[in-house]
Order: sequence, then structure tokens, then C-alpha cells
Amino acid sequence: MIYSPWARAGSWTATDLYGVNRFYVDISAPRLSQEVLDRGAILVYVKLTTENNQVRQLPVTVYAQFTEELLDFSLVVNRIRVWSTPIKPPIAPSPNNEFRYVLIPGGLAGRINYEKLSYEEAKEMFGFED
Repeated sequence: MIYSPWARAGSWTATDLYGVNRFYVDISAPRLSQEVLDRGAILVYVKLTTENNQVRQLPVTVYAQFTEELLDFSLVVNRIRVWSTPIKPPIAPSPNNEFRYVLIPGGLAGRINYEKLSYEEAKEMFGFED
């Protein structure tokens, strides 16, 4: 199991994907190999500065004051791209949110359902710290 430090989003890149305004930020993941993509599991968490640093697993819909956005991610070797799709109003996501990933090799990944694993459960299960 490999986990990253928290990485601040910083500047998001705006794009129009099939007529939908979206934003993305890339996170370097040098140990994200094709084998992990094919046989392992990848968990991505966000620390939401707009919600008192609550930590949530992606994908997640974030509701904060007068905004709503969907955060999800896509994967390629050595990189995780975090996507923000603003639902209302269409504004840029927070540059202060932080992201962290957990890579689980194939031998371990097949034994557990990670889909709804909370951040606290992942910390306890894999023994990593904030």
C-alpha cells in the first residue's frame, strides 16, 4: 500500500468537455503503474477547506453555502486527474482544497470493498497518518 502526502489543488484548468464546463487539476502519482491500474485499487480523498477540512472519498458531490459541485477523478500511469464539475453556480473550485491518494496493489485489492471506505477507516486499515 502506498499513500501520498496531501497536495493543495492550486490553480485549476478550465475546459469545455462535450458542452459541459469543467475544471481539472493533475496530481503526480509516480508509483501509479499499469499493473496497479489493471489489478489494484486507487482511492482518492479530498480535504474540503469550504467545509471545515472534512475529508471525503471521491467521487463526491460537495454542497457549500450557495455552491454545488461534483468532484471525481480519472487515472493514467503516473497521474491522477481530479475533475470538478460545477453544478450551481458555474464557478471555479477552491484552490485550497487538498487531495491525497492511496494505491493498493492487486494482491490486497481483491479482498475488500473500497467503494465506500471512509478516510478514517482507510487510515485505520492501512496505518497511515494525516
